Amino acid sequence: MQVQWSLVPPVAPVVSSPSAYISNASEIAWTEPVHPGGIAEYQYAVGTSSGGTEAQDWTSAGTSASAVLSQAQLTHGGTYYVAAKARYSEGSWSEPGISQPLTADLTPPTCPGVTDDGESQESTSHIHAVWSSDDPESGVVEYSYAIGASPGAGDVKDWTPTTSTEVDVTELDLTRGMTYYVSVKARNAANLWSGVGSSDGILIQPEAITIGAARCFSNGGAARLSGDVVTAVFTGEFYIESLDRSAGIKVVSSEDVSEGDVMDLYGTIGRNDVERVFTPTSVSVIGSDSVKALYMCNRAVGGAGDALVPGVSGAVGLNNVGLLVKTSGKVTFVGSGYIYINDGSNLMGKSGRKGVKVSPAETGNLRAGSTVVVTGISTLETDGITYWPLIRTRRGSDVVVCVY
Repeated sequence: MQVQWSLVPPVAPVVSSPSAYISNASEIAWTEPVHPGGIAEYQYAVGTSSGGTEAQDWTSAGTSASAVLSQAQLTHGGTYYVAAKARYSEGSWSEPGISQPLTADLTPPTCPGVTDDGESQESTSHIHAVWSSDDPESGVVEYSYAIGASPGAGDVKDWTPTTSTEVDVTELDLTRGMTYYVSVKARNAANLWSGVGSSDGILIQPEAITIGAARCFSNGGAARLSGDVVTAVFTGEFYIESLDRSAGIKVVSSEDVSEGDVMDLYGTIGRNDVERVFTPTSVSVIGSDSVKALYMCNRAVGGAGDALVPGVSGAVGLNNVGLLVKTSGKVTFVGSGYIYINDGSNLMGKSGRKGVKVSPAETGNLRAGSTVVVTGISTLETDGITYWPLIRTRRGSDVVVCVY
């Protein structure tokens, strides 16, 4: 006796999309009730009408229950339907299952703009960044970020998914002196990824060095100065000094600091006409302290210099430009807002004046022959060839009259 049999076709697959938008990067999935014999093959198609094949004819997906629509002929903004059907090994094809209407978005999100926390930071254990991207059609649904030693690299932290537009990655082990970049890419609801946007890089500040060591750097050299105290504040600049009074330097910055602030600075060393200067890109107050002015005779003010560190022309002794100093002497000349004093060293200043110049100075109660004690920053004045000592006072009380 011969027996004939046939299998009932599978039920129509249920077709689903992660969103209401598709592109050639979209993956569409389908399901159907499990059957003991298993599905022998799935096929799918894409049409502009429900069940149609205008955008892609029936295409085998094998036994996979999903497919990427890489071959579909889509038009940006068009409406499409994805259909899927199934068959058993010896059976007929099921009726097609049809997706909801899907809108084609063929443009990726904008490349993210990424901003880190500035040019440099002291911490070696974390990096913080924010970013933004836009997709006017289907919207941004996911970001992925990475951290590396070059733009787009993930050698510090590999690509990591997130839905946030900000990250603060902790428990890192960053190398001082290295620059690190945060890179981000964005994905829209049609599964299209943007290009990679990267921050401009953030330098992990090197170990702090002394002011004395920084003053010996070539112009443009980068350094971190930490633990030094502010001794004077002027418009657009202030002076800092090592707590052991071994060296001081002018800091070119308009940051709001006060005398006695202990600083942590990162920046570059340079030189103006008369002294070494430090231009910071990072300024932090980390405490408070004080130093006493270093007393010296007139002849020692400024000290000798070299090719990198300016000093008084023809002088001997240690360079002290940038230090808070104190000296005394008789007034030899009273000018408009400045004086010259002489303690017997008989230095010759600019324009043939005898002694060390003190500026600014309130001259209303001063006359030649008065004895004064002066406190201020040791610096220089020059005509471009010769360097003369100058004490730069901070306030009127820095000039104390002892004998009128």
